[in-house]
Amino acid sequence: MLADFEFERLEGGTLRLRRRKDASPGVAFTIQRPQGLVDLATAVFGRKMRIEFVEAGAGQSRNAAPATDDSRAAMEHPLVQEAMDLFDAHVVQVRRASPRPDSSGVPDTPED
Repeated sequence: MLADFEFERLEGGTLRLRRRKDASPGVAFTIQRPQGLVDLATAVFGRKMRIEFVEAGAGQSRNAAPATDDSRAAMEHPLVQEAMDLFDAHVVQVRRASPRPDSSGVPDTPED
């Protein structure tokens, strides 16, 4: 059942899945009765989840932009590789984390 879909996006409690081009004939049944996927996602994420199915081509294309050195390095990281193998997943997007303010919470100011 899960093999018929590709990960599109996870936003809060909503998991968006896209039907694979090579999906089995039973995929229509899963789309009409997604409770099995809802139960699976809820168990995996440890919170109540919703499943949305999106059309192929909706959202970002997997090949929309060439990989940068940072994204290539992230995708080749051993922990990322292990997670992709464990969950039979692929990387959709790599973003750099925003910097955290120092522990005082006060931005640095130049000295005169």
